Amino acid sequence: MFETMIHSTEELNAMAVHLRLSENFSELKLLASEWLVPEEHVQDFIAGKRAQLAEIPFEEREYDSAVEKLRAEMWLIKDQMFTDIVSKYLIRKAEDNPVFGMQVLQKHKTIQKCMNYIMEQAYKIAKQEHEKKTSGKRPASGRNQNVALGISELQVYQWAEDYYALDDAKKEAEERAKEQKKRVSKQKKSIQRKTQSSSSEKPISAVPTKNTVPPKKKQPENIQLSLFDMTNSDS
Repeated sequence: MFETMIHSTEELNAMAVHLRLSENFSELKLLASEWLVPEEHVQDFIAGKRAQLAEIPFEEREYDSAVEKLRAEMWLIKDQMFTDIVSKYLIRKAEDNPVFGMQVLQKHKTIQKCMNYIMEQAYKIAKQEHEKKTSGKRPASGRNQNVALGISELQVYQWAEDYYALDDAKKEAEERAKEQKKRVSKQKKSIQRKTQSSSSEKPISAVPTKNTVPPKKKQPENIQLSLFDMTNSDS
């Protein structure tokens, strides 16, 4: 339904947020499948452990400074609320601390992954609070209860710094290779299904049988359409 409306990863993420807020998870999963988003990312996004559904493919380029990199990524994500606030803090941090600036400049580090890390930490705390409140109690009507969680800005900023300090280059490389392998496998299966589907269709023979009488050719008819008819034919 929404496939023709989306032309970039940024638009995909915006639509995914809309579908999550409206709890249209079936359409969200279908959209993610069309864009080959890993299943694990889809489930984490629905659960609230990811800030955005899909990774934005940032250009493999060299940045002159951490500030330049953060501003470029912030502009691509186009999130004027949560991401912009954290990014502005990180920009000030990078300006004042050259060591932190070097951590930001690592190629596998992105502000988008930083936001996902923050969401994951907040999710863990929310889950713990939920388990404490529901321990020994039966959930009402069998439904999961939402947990309101207040987290200070200082805590969020600390998580952001923790993300850039993580030594996770090897883990990132392994995950990228694993995801790429899954995508290739999924594409191959899709091609095989299409090939099998087309080969199973019976060809229509154009050779007439002995008793077949060719139909008479109809004379062309002049068809007149009013302006009203032409307008309705487009609808």
